[in-house]
Amino acid sequence: MLIFNNIQNTPKWSLGMVTSEKELYSQVKSLLELIIIVMIIALIVLYIIVFLISGIIAKPLI
Repeated sequence: MLIFNNIQNTPKWSLGMVTSEKELYSQVKSLLELIIIVMIIALIVLYIIVFLISGIIAKPLI
């Protein structure tokens, strides 16, 4: 991947950098994996809480 930007206060100079996409997005991928794991755990905990509360609410009706 090539990234470049113009340098201010220079006569049309630019600075460029070449890096691999794997290196560029490695931290983003790690963060995304962490977010997915946390969301799965949160959904499991939420499911357990809803199951327990619904059992408590429905018990007097039965």
